Amino acid sequence: MLSVPGGERTFLSPDALRPTAAGKAAAARWQGVARDLHEDESFEVLPPPAVAIWDRYLAYAVALGLARSAARGLPMGTDSTRTAWSAADGRWRHLRLLYPRAWPLGWGCRPASVVIVGLAGMAAAATVLALAAPIEALIAIIAAAALAWSTIVTARAALDLVRPSRTVTGEVVRLYVRHGRRSNPWQDLVPRRYYVVVDNGTARRLSGLVVRPATFYRLWEGDTVTAAVTPNLGYVRELARA
Repeated sequence: MLSVPGGERTFLSPDALRPTAAGKAAAARWQGVARDLHEDESFEVLPPPAVAIWDRYLAYAVALGLARSAARGLPMGTDSTRTAWSAADGRWRHLRLLYPRAWPLGWGCRPASVVIVGLAGMAAAATVLALAAPIEALIAIIAAAALAWSTIVTARAALDLVRPSRTVTGEVVRLYVRHGRRSNPWQDLVPRRYYVVVDNGTARRLSGLVVRPATFYRLWEGDTVTAAVTPNLGYVRELARA
């Protein structure tokens, strides 16, 4: 080390950066390990639970940059639920994540169920509108708004019944469970929604897909999945690992 006269700062001398014989031997050993692990292409796609089979070799592969899927799935800190980084298209991109509940209308719901509920809402709103119009203008306005909302959501769901599903293939960048706000004393009564955010490399704003709990708990962040999704409501008809 070199010291500065009259000061406390120290600097490394050029000799301190030269590799030693022991360092060269250790580097050679790890280069051999990396070469052997690289020959097995399965390490690239292994999830973290694969450590039960591969033991310390999966840890070696992560440390050497040969098991990117496992590295992405490891909890290295508190992940943001609103943003994520993804390299699904070969370049790192910063993504904004959305978890729709009230908008778009009917997001994640079964189209047939939405049609039934929408028609019932239309009938109820039309009845209230017919009865309330001569009595109270405010009630009539609310009923008219409810009728318009029911008509729109019913039309969107009806289109999903006849239009083919779109296929979404990409990497799972976030798994998120959404329920009521913590400040809401009735939050336990709000049904939980299980979101899977899939990045196919084409957008920077991604809306989570609503899936069943059984599907949700089979997935890991970093998995590549293929989903059949309705075009309007985003209802997931089918989702599986690609």
